[in-house]
Amino acid sequence: MAVIRFLLCLAVFGLLAEAPARAADCAFSPRASQPVFKGVQLQTVTVTCPWNGSVLISTAHVARVDLTIKGLSLVTLSAGSAQAPRTFLVSGALQSARDEIAVNANLFTGCCDYAGGGASTSLLGLAYGNGALWSPIGNNPQQPAPPGDFLSSLIVANGQPRIVTLTKGQALPPGLTLAVTGTHRILTEGRNTAPADTTPSDWFGPNARTVVGYNAGLNGGSQVVFPRLWLVAVDSVQGVSSGVTLPQAAGLLLFLGASDGINLDGGGSTTMVRQAANGAATFVNVPKDWPPLGSCQVPVVADSSCERYVGFGLGVVAPPLP
Repeated sequence: MAVIRFLLCLAVFGLLAEAPARAADCAFSPRASQPVFKGVQLQTVTVTCPWNGSVLISTAHVARVDLTIKGLSLVTLSAGSAQAPRTFLVSGALQSARDEIAVNANLFTGCCDYAGGGASTSLLGLAYGNGALWSPIGNNPQQPAPPGDFLSSLIVANGQPRIVTLTKGQALPPGLTLAVTGTHRILTEGRNTAPADTTPSDWFGPNARTVVGYNAGLNGGSQVVFPRLWLVAVDSVQGVSSGVTLPQAAGLLLFLGASDGINLDGGGSTTMVRQAANGAATFVNVPKDWPPLGSCQVPVVADSSCERYVGFGLGVVAPPLP
């Protein structure tokens, strides 16, 4: 009987291993991860979610970052000056700064440009990088509708990253060296805290999303040695990838292992690029927009996908693989 029970356990384990993992009413089917830099692995996850009586199938591009690796650091991407920010292309900024992987970050005013050259902009929410404050806590110079709170940020302070929700007018955290801010905090201490997705709009309905998740490695109240960061770009490509809602994005972060997460800018701004062997920027995701009148400066997929100018970005500097 013991042998039979053992074989039954193996069979059940095999079925569970083959089935997609589930969270927040979605099924997540990951492909094998690929190390691309020391401490950075890329992975594609198929996300299948029910929504409004239908089933959405989307492609999520995940960069898992091991924050314990010596020589690995987080950086911000920006253009212009802290007093006068300008929009820029994430691919161009990555090549200029020699970062290894990067995504778009804060929402910004003056969207949406594909052929510009860097227009004046203001950033929504706290933005701090390169030793300068680019935007204060709670800054919202142009109220989008419906609004986010723009108070939840990924910060690095005194060398330690974490996701925090700050108060408008609050003093900057001591030792702050980096901050990017999203529309909402969607994952809080392992709880899905994203706003409801019942409104079929670009904000709350299925869309391309850039999200960031973090887990300090807390286990039973004690710190373990493997804090992780996840940068995620979810595609929204007609007929190929539906995009996700905010609660679905939070469920994905929870599945990946994050305890906390924020939603950054999304839609046509969602961009993830990595450095290729020749130093050029290679697109990991497929941006969702194709502008009219041939105004695309950086086409990603001919006649269907174009990189958009954005206001702020988040990058990873990492050592090469051995």
